[in-house]
Amino acid sequence: NLHPVRMEWNKLKGAWKHTYEDGSYRIKRISWGTEQLEHYDAKGSLTGKRVVPMRIEVKGGLNHFYAFHPNGTYHSIYKIHDGKWYEQFRGIWREGNATPDAFLVYERLE
Repeated sequence: NLHPVRMEWNKLKGAWKHTYEDGSYRIKRISWGTEQLEHYDAKGSLTGKRVVPMRIEVKGGLNHFYAFHPNGTYHSIYKIHDGKWYEQFRGIWREGNATPDAFLVYERLE
């Protein structure tokens, strides 16, 4: 129970929602080893859904997650803080296309 990766899985398991400024949103449903990502428009209609394998690592004091999509692996660093999931945009990485201090912020759904 004290293994850092196991502790992170326990924090991430469940459903998380990020809402964009235009009212559209995404929901991540996390279970051990799997990410289900759903996209919704501002009216609440499902516009896309993917279920992919997922892996977590804890390295150098940072939490990393990998989502293995058919068109390539998505890798990001994240932190759970005050009940929210902060997922850093890819701008932190050399090949990223966003600013290095941008995050998706998810709130847990009950």
